Amino acid sequence: MEHTLKVSEADRFPAQVTSLSHLSTTNKIINQKLTPTQLDMFRKRTIFGRFVDLDMMFCSALVHYFLLREVVDTRPDVMRFDILGTIVTFSKAEFLLMTGLWRSSGRVLQKKVSKNRLRREYFKDVVDLRLEEFEQEYKKIVFANDDDAVKVSLIYYTEIVMMGKNKGKSNVDKDLYGQVEDLDYFNNMDWGTTIWQRTLKGLQSAMKDKVVNYKNKVTTNKKFQVRYSLTGFPVAFQVWAYEIIPSLMRNGVNRLSDTAMPRIFRYSCSQSITSKVLERDVFNSSELTITHPLVESEAERLYREAPFDGRAAMEENTTGGRISDHDDRQASPERLDHDGFDEDAKFDQPIGTPHGYRCRSASGGRHIGDVANSINIRTD
Repeated sequence: MEHTLKVSEADRFPAQVTSLSHLSTTNKIINQKLTPTQLDMFRKRTIFGRFVDLDMMFCSALVHYFLLREVVDTRPDVMRFDILGTIVTFSKAEFLLMTGLWRSSGRVLQKKVSKNRLRREYFKDVVDLRLEEFEQEYKKIVFANDDDAVKVSLIYYTEIVMMGKNKGKSNVDKDLYGQVEDLDYFNNMDWGTTIWQRTLKGLQSAMKDKVVNYKNKVTTNKKFQVRYSLTGFPVAFQVWAYEIIPSLMRNGVNRLSDTAMPRIFRYSCSQSITSKVLERDVFNSSELTITHPLVESEAERLYREAPFDGRAAMEENTTGGRISDHDDRQASPERLDHDGFDEDAKFDQPIGTPHGYRCRSASGGRHIGDVANSINIRTD
Protein backbone atom coordinates (compact mmCIF):
# COMPACT_ATOMS: atom_id res chain seq x y z
CA MET A 1 0.00 0.00 0.00
CA GLU A 2 1.36 3.39 -0.98
CA HIS A 3 1.38 6.13 1.63
CA THR A 4 1.42 9.86 0.92
CA LEU A 5 3.70 12.09 2.96
CA LYS A 6 2.07 15.18 4.48
CA VAL A 7 5.30 17.09 3.82
CA SER A 8 6.97 16.00 0.60
CA GLU A 9 10.64 15.10 0.66
CA ALA A 10 11.39 18.16 -1.49
CA ASP A 11 9.66 20.45 1.03
CA ARG A 12 11.51 19.32 4.16
CA PHE A 13 12.98 22.13 6.20
CA PRO A 14 15.26 22.66 9.22
CA ALA A 15 13.62 23.57 12.50
CA GLN A 16 14.17 24.13 16.19
CA VAL A 17 11.47 22.41 18.21
CA THR A 18 10.66 23.39 21.79
CA SER A 19 8.77 21.29 24.29
CA LEU A 20 6.41 23.31 26.48
CA SER A 21 6.63 20.44 28.95
CA HIS A 22 9.48 21.77 31.08
CA LEU A 23 10.37 18.43 32.62
CA SER A 24 14.01 18.94 33.59
CA THR A 25 13.58 22.49 34.90
CA THR A 26 10.45 21.68 36.89
CA ASN A 27 11.99 18.54 38.39
CA LYS A 28 14.94 20.62 39.55
CA ILE A 29 12.69 23.30 41.07
CA ILE A 30 10.54 20.78 42.94
CA ASN A 31 13.55 18.80 44.19
CA GLN A 32 15.03 22.02 45.56
CA LYS A 33 11.76 23.41 46.92
CA LEU A 34 10.36 20.49 48.88
CA THR A 35 11.79 19.04 52.05
CA PRO A 36 12.86 15.36 51.94
CA THR A 37 9.61 14.41 53.67
CA GLN A 38 7.49 16.45 51.27
CA LEU A 39 9.36 15.10 48.26
CA ASP A 40 8.83 11.55 49.44
CA MET A 41 5.12 12.27 49.87
CA PHE A 42 4.95 13.75 46.38
CA ARG A 43 6.54 10.62 44.92
CA LYS A 44 4.38 8.20 46.91
CA ARG A 45 0.98 9.84 46.91
CA THR A 46 0.59 11.46 43.49
CA ILE A 47 0.14 9.95 40.07
CA PHE A 48 2.82 12.20 38.55
CA GLY A 49 5.33 11.84 41.38
CA ARG A 50 7.00 8.97 39.52
CA PHE A 51 8.39 11.43 36.96
CA VAL A 52 10.11 13.82 39.38
CA ASP A 53 13.46 12.02 39.09
CA LEU A 54 13.28 11.37 35.36
CA ASP A 55 16.43 12.50 33.53
CA MET A 56 15.20 13.20 30.01
CA MET A 57 16.32 16.09 27.85
CA PHE A 58 14.00 16.88 24.95
CA CYS A 59 15.54 15.98 21.57
CA SER A 60 14.39 18.54 19.00
CA ALA A 61 16.09 16.94 15.98
CA LEU A 62 14.63 13.48 16.60
CA VAL A 63 11.07 14.71 17.02
CA HIS A 64 11.34 16.95 13.95
CA TYR A 65 12.76 14.07 11.90
CA PHE A 66 9.65 12.01 12.63
CA LEU A 67 7.15 14.82 12.09
CA LEU A 68 8.57 15.55 8.63
CA ARG A 69 7.78 11.96 7.71
CA GLU A 70 4.16 11.75 8.83
CA VAL A 71 1.89 10.12 6.26
CA VAL A 72 -1.74 10.88 5.46
CA ASP A 73 -4.13 8.69 7.42
CA THR A 74 -7.89 8.52 7.75
CA ARG A 75 -7.84 7.99 11.51
CA PRO A 76 -7.74 11.23 13.51
CA ASP A 77 -6.62 9.52 16.72
CA VAL A 78 -3.26 8.13 15.52
CA MET A 79 -0.15 9.33 13.72
CA ARG A 80 1.76 7.23 11.21
CA PHE A 81 5.24 7.85 9.89
CA ASP A 82 7.29 6.53 6.99
CA ILE A 83 10.72 5.75 8.42
CA LEU A 84 12.88 4.58 5.51
CA GLY A 85 10.01 2.64 3.98
CA THR A 86 8.61 1.20 7.21
CA ILE A 87 5.27 2.61 8.40
CA VAL A 88 5.19 3.00 12.18
CA THR A 89 2.19 4.04 14.27
CA PHE A 90 2.00 6.22 17.37
CA SER A 91 -1.36 5.89 19.09
CA LYS A 92 -2.82 6.21 22.56
CA ALA A 93 -1.76 2.61 23.24
CA GLU A 94 1.90 3.47 22.65
CA PHE A 95 1.61 6.68 24.68
CA LEU A 96 0.23 4.79 27.67
CA LEU A 97 2.83 2.05 27.31
CA MET A 98 5.53 4.71 27.60
CA THR A 99 3.98 6.65 30.51
CA GLY A 100 1.95 4.08 32.46
CA LEU A 101 -0.93 6.55 32.76
CA TRP A 102 -3.67 3.98 32.31
CA ARG A 103 -6.82 4.81 34.20
CA SER A 104 -7.60 2.52 37.12
CA SER A 105 -10.64 0.32 36.62
CA GLY A 106 -12.33 1.61 39.78
CA ARG A 107 -13.98 5.02 39.94
CA VAL A 108 -13.57 7.39 42.85
CA LEU A 109 -16.10 10.06 43.77
CA GLN A 110 -14.66 13.34 44.95
CA LYS A 111 -15.09 14.15 48.60
CA LYS A 112 -16.61 17.43 49.67
CA VAL A 113 -13.66 19.81 49.69
CA SER A 114 -12.90 23.51 49.66
CA LYS A 115 -12.39 24.36 46.00
CA ASN A 116 -10.46 27.58 46.51
CA ARG A 117 -8.67 27.19 49.84
CA LEU A 118 -5.20 26.77 48.34
CA ARG A 119 -5.72 29.72 46.02
CA ARG A 120 -6.78 31.95 48.91
CA GLU A 121 -4.01 30.71 51.19
CA TYR A 122 -1.05 30.96 48.82
CA PHE A 123 -2.00 32.99 45.74
CA LYS A 124 -3.96 35.95 47.13
CA ASP A 125 -7.16 34.46 45.65
CA VAL A 126 -6.18 35.62 42.16
CA VAL A 127 -8.61 33.84 39.83
CA ASP A 128 -6.88 34.36 36.48
CA LEU A 129 -3.29 33.66 37.41
CA ARG A 130 -0.70 33.24 34.66
CA LEU A 131 1.40 30.11 34.98
CA GLU A 132 4.62 32.11 34.98
CA GLU A 133 3.26 34.13 37.93
CA PHE A 134 2.16 30.92 39.65
CA GLU A 135 5.69 29.57 39.23
CA GLN A 136 7.30 32.65 40.73
CA GLU A 137 4.94 32.57 43.71
CA TYR A 138 5.53 28.84 44.13
CA LYS A 139 9.26 29.38 44.55
CA LYS A 140 8.62 31.87 47.38
CA ILE A 141 5.86 30.06 49.25
CA VAL A 142 6.32 29.00 52.86
CA PHE A 143 3.87 26.13 53.17
CA ALA A 144 1.74 25.77 56.29
CA ASN A 145 2.13 21.98 56.25
CA ASP A 146 3.45 19.08 54.21
CA ASP A 147 0.08 18.22 52.69
CA ASP A 148 -0.29 21.69 51.21
CA ALA A 149 3.24 21.49 49.82
CA VAL A 150 2.36 18.29 47.97
CA LYS A 151 -0.96 19.61 46.67
CA VAL A 152 0.38 22.92 45.36
CA SER A 153 3.36 21.13 43.81
CA LEU A 154 0.94 18.79 42.07
CA ILE A 155 -0.91 21.73 40.50
CA TYR A 156 2.41 23.13 39.32
CA TYR A 157 3.58 19.79 37.92
CA THR A 158 0.30 19.04 36.18
CA GLU A 159 0.22 22.32 34.29
CA ILE A 160 3.91 22.84 33.49
CA VAL A 161 5.07 19.26 32.86
CA MET A 162 2.16 16.97 32.06
CA MET A 163 -0.14 19.38 30.21
CA GLY A 164 2.78 21.30 28.74
CA LYS A 165 1.12 24.70 28.72
CA ASN A 166 2.67 27.98 27.63
CA LYS A 167 3.66 29.64 30.90
CA GLY A 168 3.47 33.15 29.46
CA LYS A 169 0.06 32.78 27.85
CA SER A 170 -1.91 30.24 29.88
CA ASN A 171 -3.67 30.64 33.22
CA VAL A 172 -3.77 28.02 35.94
CA ASP A 173 -6.74 25.69 35.55
CA LYS A 174 -9.02 26.88 38.37
CA ASP A 175 -10.48 23.40 38.88
CA LEU A 176 -7.12 22.02 39.96
CA TYR A 177 -7.22 23.89 43.28
CA GLY A 178 -10.19 21.77 44.35
CA GLN A 179 -9.20 18.54 42.61
CA VAL A 180 -5.87 18.21 44.43
CA GLU A 181 -7.60 18.59 47.81
CA ASP A 182 -8.73 14.96 47.35
CA LEU A 183 -5.63 13.12 46.10
CA ASP A 184 -7.44 9.80 45.81
CA TYR A 185 -9.91 11.40 43.42
CA PHE A 186 -7.17 13.27 41.53
CA ASN A 187 -5.03 10.16 41.06
CA ASN A 188 -7.97 8.22 39.64
CA MET A 189 -8.98 10.83 37.07
CA ASP A 190 -8.44 9.83 33.43
CA TRP A 191 -5.15 11.69 33.07
CA GLY A 192 -3.86 9.29 30.44
CA THR A 193 -6.59 10.31 28.01
CA THR A 194 -6.40 14.02 28.87
CA ILE A 195 -2.63 14.26 28.44
CA TRP A 196 -2.61 11.99 25.38
CA GLN A 197 -5.18 14.18 23.61
CA ARG A 198 -3.21 17.33 24.36
CA THR A 199 0.05 15.71 23.25
CA LEU A 200 -1.54 14.39 20.04
CA LYS A 201 -3.03 17.78 19.21
CA GLY A 202 0.36 19.43 19.59
CA LEU A 203 2.09 16.89 17.37
CA GLN A 204 -0.61 16.92 14.70
CA SER A 205 -0.69 20.71 14.40
CA ALA A 206 3.08 21.17 14.47
CA MET A 207 3.59 21.24 10.68
CA LYS A 208 0.68 23.56 9.90
CA ASP A 209 1.80 26.37 7.53
CA LYS A 210 5.45 25.62 8.28
CA VAL A 211 6.44 24.76 4.69
CA VAL A 212 5.04 28.04 3.35
CA ASN A 213 6.63 29.97 6.19
CA TYR A 214 10.02 28.42 5.49
CA LYS A 215 9.86 29.07 1.75
CA ASN A 216 8.93 32.72 2.33
CA LYS A 217 11.75 33.35 4.79
CA VAL A 218 14.60 31.31 3.35
CA THR A 219 14.74 33.42 0.18
CA THR A 220 16.14 36.32 2.19
CA ASN A 221 17.88 34.32 4.93
CA LYS A 222 19.60 31.12 3.84
CA LYS A 223 20.20 30.13 7.47
CA PHE A 224 16.56 30.52 8.48
CA GLN A 225 15.14 27.81 10.75
CA VAL A 226 11.47 27.32 11.50
CA ARG A 227 10.63 27.39 15.20
CA TYR A 228 7.65 25.70 16.79
CA SER A 229 6.56 24.41 20.19
CA LEU A 230 4.78 21.25 21.30
CA THR A 231 2.14 21.05 24.01
CA GLY A 232 1.32 18.09 26.21
CA PHE A 233 3.96 15.54 27.17
CA PRO A 234 5.97 14.99 23.95
CA VAL A 235 8.83 13.27 25.76
CA ALA A 236 6.62 10.15 25.60
CA PHE A 237 6.77 10.41 21.80
CA GLN A 238 10.56 10.71 22.01
CA VAL A 239 10.83 7.62 24.21
CA TRP A 240 8.58 5.70 21.80
CA ALA A 241 11.16 6.51 19.11
CA TYR A 242 13.85 5.03 21.36
CA GLU A 243 11.78 1.87 21.72
CA ILE A 244 11.28 1.27 18.00
CA ILE A 245 14.80 2.33 16.91
CA PRO A 246 17.33 0.70 19.26
CA SER A 247 20.32 2.28 17.50
CA LEU A 248 19.32 5.64 18.99
CA MET A 249 21.09 4.41 22.13
CA ARG A 250 24.13 6.65 21.70
CA ASN A 251 25.01 10.33 21.63
CA GLY A 252 23.71 11.11 25.11
CA VAL A 253 20.90 8.55 25.22
CA ASN A 254 21.41 5.76 27.74
CA ARG A 255 19.42 2.58 28.18
CA LEU A 256 19.08 2.01 31.90
CA SER A 257 16.97 -1.12 31.82
CA ASP A 258 15.39 -3.59 29.42
CA THR A 259 12.32 -4.26 31.51
CA ALA A 260 11.37 -1.20 33.60
CA MET A 261 7.68 -0.28 33.67
CA PRO A 262 6.48 2.08 32.45
CA ARG A 263 8.95 2.12 29.58
CA ILE A 264 9.87 5.78 29.94
CA PHE A 265 12.06 4.71 32.88
CA ARG A 266 14.21 2.52 30.65
CA TYR A 267 16.09 5.56 29.35
CA SER A 268 17.88 8.74 30.23
CA CYS A 269 18.94 11.48 27.84
CA SER A 270 21.59 13.99 28.87
CA GLN A 271 22.10 15.86 25.60
CA SER A 272 20.15 16.71 22.47
CA ILE A 273 21.54 15.09 19.33
CA THR A 274 21.93 17.29 16.22
CA SER A 275 20.15 16.54 12.95
CA LYS A 276 23.45 15.91 11.15
CA VAL A 277 24.62 13.38 13.71
CA LEU A 278 21.16 11.78 13.76
CA GLU A 279 21.24 11.26 9.99
CA ARG A 280 24.85 10.06 9.91
CA ASP A 281 24.93 7.76 12.93
CA VAL A 282 21.38 6.45 12.99
CA PHE A 283 19.25 6.76 9.89
CA ASN A 284 22.05 6.37 7.34
CA SER A 285 23.67 3.55 9.28
CA SER A 286 23.73 -0.01 7.96
CA GLU A 287 22.93 -1.13 11.51
CA LEU A 288 19.51 0.56 11.54
CA THR A 289 16.68 -1.72 12.63
CA ILE A 290 13.08 -0.82 13.38
CA THR A 291 11.13 -2.72 16.04
CA HIS A 292 7.45 -2.29 15.26
CA PRO A 293 4.81 -2.78 16.44
CA LEU A 294 5.65 -2.84 20.12
CA VAL A 295 4.19 -5.73 22.09
CA GLU A 296 2.86 -5.42 25.62
CA SER A 297 4.32 -8.07 27.91
CA GLU A 298 2.30 -10.08 30.39
CA ALA A 299 4.02 -8.17 33.18
CA GLU A 300 2.92 -4.89 31.61
CA ARG A 301 -0.64 -6.16 31.35
CA LEU A 302 -0.65 -6.87 35.09
CA TYR A 303 0.85 -3.45 35.72
CA ARG A 304 -1.83 -1.82 33.56
CA GLU A 305 -4.65 -3.58 35.37
CA ALA A 306 -3.38 -2.70 38.85
CA PRO A 307 -5.01 0.16 40.80
CA PHE A 308 -3.07 3.40 41.14
CA ASP A 309 -1.26 2.53 44.38
CA GLY A 310 -0.19 -0.79 42.91
CA ARG A 311 1.62 0.95 40.08
CA ALA A 312 5.02 1.54 41.56
CA ALA A 313 7.81 1.79 39.04
CA MET A 314 8.67 -1.83 38.40
CA GLU A 315 11.34 -4.06 36.92
CA GLU A 316 10.02 -7.08 35.08
CA ASN A 317 12.01 -10.24 35.77
CA THR A 318 11.61 -11.97 32.44
CA THR A 319 12.74 -15.35 33.76
CA GLY A 320 9.72 -17.29 34.89
CA GLY A 321 7.27 -14.56 33.96
CA ARG A 322 7.68 -12.63 37.20
CA ILE A 323 7.36 -9.00 38.06
CA SER A 324 9.69 -7.35 40.52
CA ASP A 325 7.63 -4.72 42.33
CA HIS A 326 10.00 -2.16 43.82
CA ASP A 327 7.90 -1.04 46.75
CA ASP A 328 9.32 -0.55 50.24
CA ARG A 329 6.01 -1.06 52.03
CA GLN A 330 5.41 -4.30 53.93
CA ALA A 331 3.64 -6.52 51.41
CA SER A 332 1.21 -9.35 52.04
CA PRO A 333 -0.63 -11.84 49.82
CA GLU A 334 -3.89 -10.26 50.96
CA ARG A 335 -2.83 -6.80 49.79
CA LEU A 336 -1.85 -8.14 46.39
CA ASP A 337 -5.12 -9.99 46.05
CA HIS A 338 -7.07 -6.84 46.90
CA ASP A 339 -5.00 -4.95 44.34
CA GLY A 340 -6.30 -7.20 41.62
CA PHE A 341 -3.35 -9.54 41.11
CA ASP A 342 -3.55 -13.33 40.84
CA GLU A 343 -4.96 -14.70 44.09
CA ASP A 344 -2.42 -17.54 43.85
CA ALA A 345 0.51 -15.11 43.81
CA LYS A 346 3.55 -16.45 45.64
CA PHE A 347 6.49 -14.56 47.13
CA ASP A 348 10.13 -15.12 46.33
CA GLN A 349 13.19 -13.71 48.03
CA PRO A 350 14.19 -10.11 47.30
CA ILE A 351 16.20 -9.70 44.14
CA GLY A 352 18.70 -7.13 43.00
CA THR A 353 18.03 -4.65 40.25
CA PRO A 354 20.13 -4.80 37.07
CA HIS A 355 21.92 -1.81 35.57
CA GLY A 356 21.88 0.12 38.86
CA TYR A 357 18.61 1.58 37.57
CA ARG A 358 17.39 4.50 39.66
CA CYS A 359 13.77 5.50 39.67
CA ARG A 360 11.46 6.56 42.45
CA SER A 361 8.53 4.33 43.14
CA ALA A 362 5.19 6.07 42.79
CA SER A 363 3.84 4.19 45.77
CA GLY A 364 6.93 3.10 47.66
CA GLY A 365 9.08 6.20 47.32
CA ARG A 366 12.35 4.25 47.06
CA HIS A 367 15.03 4.21 44.41
CA ILE A 368 15.01 1.07 42.35
CA GLY A 369 18.44 -0.29 43.11
CA ASP A 370 18.23 0.80 46.76
CA VAL A 371 15.25 -1.37 47.63
CA ALA A 372 15.71 -3.80 50.49
CA ASN A 373 12.20 -5.23 50.54
CA SER A 374 11.52 -5.94 46.87
CA ILE A 375 9.14 -8.76 46.10
CA ASN A 376 8.55 -11.06 43.18
CA ILE A 377 5.02 -11.85 42.06
CA ARG A 378 4.61 -15.14 40.28
CA THR A 379 2.26 -15.13 37.34
CA ASP A 380 2.81 -18.76 36.37
